[in-house]
Amino acid sequence: MIAARRRFSLAVVIVLLITVANGLISGGQAWGQAAEASANLLDNPGFESGTTSGWTGMAGTEALSVVSSPVFEGSYSALVAGRQDGWHGIAQSLLGKLTAGKTYDISASVRLKNAASGRVMMTMQQSDGSGDNYLRVSESPVTDSSWMTLRGSFLYKPSGTVTSLKLYFEGPEAGVDFYVDDVIVAERAEIDWKAEANARIGQLRKGDVQILVKDEQGRPVSGANVEVKQTRHGFPFGSAMSSTVLSNSQYSDFFKEHFNWAVFENESKWYSNETSKGNVNYSVADRMMEFAEANGITVRGHTVHWEVEQYQPSWVKNLQGSELREAMDARITSVVNHFKGKFVHWDVNNEMMHGSFFKDRLGASIWPYMYQRTKELDPDAKLFVNDYNVISEPGDNDYKLHIQELLSQGAPIDGIGVQGHFGATIDPIVVKQRLDNLATLNLPIWISEYDSTQPDEHIRADNLEALYRIAFSHPSVEGIMMWGFWAGNHWRGADAAIVNMDWSLNAAGQRYMALMEEWTTHQSGTTTDNGEYAFRGFHGTYDVTVTKGSFRAKKTFEVEPGSGVLSIDVQLGDTGGEPEPVPAGDLKVQYKAGDTNAGDNQLKPHFNIVNNGSAAIPLSELTLRYYLTLDGGGSLVFNCDWAVVGCSNLSGKFVQLENPAPSADAYLEISFKASAGSLSPGGSSGEIQTRSHRSNWTNLDESNDYSFDSMKTSFADWEKVTLYRNGSLVWGNEP
Repeated sequence: MIAARRRFSLAVVIVLLITVANGLISGGQAWGQAAEASANLLDNPGFESGTTSGWTGMAGTEALSVVSSPVFEGSYSALVAGRQDGWHGIAQSLLGKLTAGKTYDISASVRLKNAASGRVMMTMQQSDGSGDNYLRVSESPVTDSSWMTLRGSFLYKPSGTVTSLKLYFEGPEAGVDFYVDDVIVAERAEIDWKAEANARIGQLRKGDVQILVKDEQGRPVSGANVEVKQTRHGFPFGSAMSSTVLSNSQYSDFFKEHFNWAVFENESKWYSNETSKGNVNYSVADRMMEFAEANGITVRGHTVHWEVEQYQPSWVKNLQGSELREAMDARITSVVNHFKGKFVHWDVNNEMMHGSFFKDRLGASIWPYMYQRTKELDPDAKLFVNDYNVISEPGDNDYKLHIQELLSQGAPIDGIGVQGHFGATIDPIVVKQRLDNLATLNLPIWISEYDSTQPDEHIRADNLEALYRIAFSHPSVEGIMMWGFWAGNHWRGADAAIVNMDWSLNAAGQRYMALMEEWTTHQSGTTTDNGEYAFRGFHGTYDVTVTKGSFRAKKTFEVEPGSGVLSIDVQLGDTGGEPEPVPAGDLKVQYKAGDTNAGDNQLKPHFNIVNNGSAAIPLSELTLRYYLTLDGGGSLVFNCDWAVVGCSNLSGKFVQLENPAPSADAYLEISFKASAGSLSPGGSSGEIQTRSHRSNWTNLDESNDYSFDSMKTSFADWEKVTLYRNGSLVWGNEP
């Protein structure tokens, strides 16, 4: 019986999409609006009848009783005793009470009686056409000194006829008694989590700005044209960076264009820096740091030490006692001093909840010591804990207690790193609950590692949006780090990447770009009679360009978190006469080959239009042409994969040339809508990523195309792409 009882099926877990969350909360704190929105489906959920009516023993041999002390709330709680095995506990049938396809939020408060510590789990037992399945809803460490509240969610998707459906509590060793109180099973109300997250984002991640435009005599200027463009995010959106950045220009270009923070994937880990004792080498990490600094990318340090035994340098694994202590100390001193002033964060001892290499050999005090010593060497670096299965699995209570213990031992912890390595489907409501629980520690939270392994790229895209939108909307989250992006070197393979092997964006990549566009402020308007132009924009760096007649001014400023309205004064200066039409040479087109394979079934030119002139230019006045040969094939279909100005604000079509040339008998023409905005003086359109293919998906031959150049893998001026303003050629050479 016990062997059958323990058959946990991964396939069933994935099919049923169980999502779980724990929380350590004090007496009287509500489960949340989801549970409050519908009635509790349990009989006698708080044992306030003074009996255990509605409840049974899971094995049938347990001794169930009601006690008046201790209680979590109300007058009574249940005591579970006489347990002869770990799975023995208190249970209630939910057969016939749940609706297929609905999600149910479940919570309960538990406490041990005759053991100082242990683990209690909430489990759903379901017997249906797929067999007998035992599905973990939540679990947590529990003590005999206080109540612990377990929380979880369950998506009910039965297979065939359901013959048994029970919620029960289990976990402590045989002979350990425990209390249960205030159990809730409630159908989750229809929650528009996205709208709620967006409202929080608008409140948390934006600031009010008032631009006051004056002339040289300090008088307000009314009716001036104001263009505001955010050039950099203030919120850290980063990624793990591998040494590929040093050898692959497509990788480095993508990184610097789409991430403002980095963390070295492996290159600052001990096993990378000291392959043999005393042979310390930071050369690769230093070159990566140079790339980051040159491109304004801030870097987190990962990791001083790693507590999991298999990730120690091979020469360290057999060290003991003073030899190990000396090597450990030397590593801290070396790496922290080497990157002092460069790494702004340090993951000090990675994954202490999943390893104990140093603790087992050097004692429990070594953990707080590592933090104290790192802080001593680099007082300015923010020191983080970092662990997994704390928002993707029900490990938030364990993590919270772990951090509290470290703090009580004097570890100077400045932030909480939560790894989010997800699988099938992300429940954003559950993720928020886990973040809420960790946020009660009053420390900044970083999503230190994010990915989602999912073969269906559209589900992968939904997962990415769920995590990013919930995290970006959470008041305690101060940064999100993707753990890799390209299928060519993602640690979890192509099914976790947002960029395909050929550097095209999959659905997850397109969703990421769409979110970055959504959370970037670009707008324009005119000043009031008082010379004012007000807007509310996302935190970050901005350029504002103001023009009126022959008067023009440009200013850069920062919108940062904080209260109040940021006031920016702009003084217009006379540029000497009315603006002239932009002459040829002030506009140029940069190009790169998004796909260097000239013989596959797609062509992927990427463009960037640059304005070197002194006047703003509406993109709607511009038309871009890329020349190619049709090679007698079928019609071509245009796609915009991503554009800073928004794919919805541009269109593309293929036109056959009236007078074909040897290397061009057609061109791709891209035009812009008025909603695309303007090119500010000294500004650019930002990247425009296009992808086109034949309607029958047969292969193309780009090798003889006028505008194609497989050597251009990073943006460069390219005169074989032409640009027209109001129909007049302003850049490039036609074939």
